[in-house]
Amino acid sequence: MSVIELRPREPIEPENARALTDSIKRDIEGLWHRLLGAYEQNVHLTLGYPSWGAYCKSEFGTGSSQAYRLLDAGRVARAIEAHSPIGERPNEGTARELSKVLREEGEEALAEVWEEIVDEHGPEPTAEKAREVVEARETTKKKKKLTAQQQEFANALNALELGAEYVQAALRWRSEGDKERTRALLAVDEETRAEWVRQTGVIYGAGSQLRRYFRREGGRQP
Repeated sequence: MSVIELRPREPIEPENARALTDSIKRDIEGLWHRLLGAYEQNVHLTLGYPSWGAYCKSEFGTGSSQAYRLLDAGRVARAIEAHSPIGERPNEGTARELSKVLREEGEEALAEVWEEIVDEHGPEPTAEKAREVVEARETTKKKKKLTAQQQEFANALNALELGAEYVQAALRWRSEGDKERTRALLAVDEETRAEWVRQTGVIYGAGSQLRRYFRREGGRQP
């Protein structure tokens, strides 16, 4: 019995590899749009399927979850194409991370997030990078839900934190030279020293009061 030796094909040229990859991307995007069009025209119901998932599983061998993820990808791609001036388009994983923005905030917000992602991570961002931007946006949104008084309180705490970090750095000793510099820094007149002592007491008292509150309340929101 003779054995047919299969020889590997010659490597494709880089420019041809890029052209082929871009062509595949266009085909995939076209598939998303066609599937979304089929869903919106109720093709699956017309053919007697009880659901979109059942239709895709029977006709294309695609799992139900994947079938709906492809719809999400199609919606994201269509929204970006309609509202974003940049030409890049997300892959399926990245589109899946963006689908939540589309559902909760709409197409224009989605286009803004996509442009931010591309600016930070380039024209072909990974799903992980897209998730980071979306999660950071959600964190910012939560912060914006503070009342005016809560925001003022948060600003005061931020200012105290920055000031404390500066003071800690100024007083940190790593060598005898640092020790001498600290002594020189604090070598002020009695009036200034008294004011600094007073301010230190106020800062310490505020921190102690806040810590007692959170310990007593167990960290619950007021």
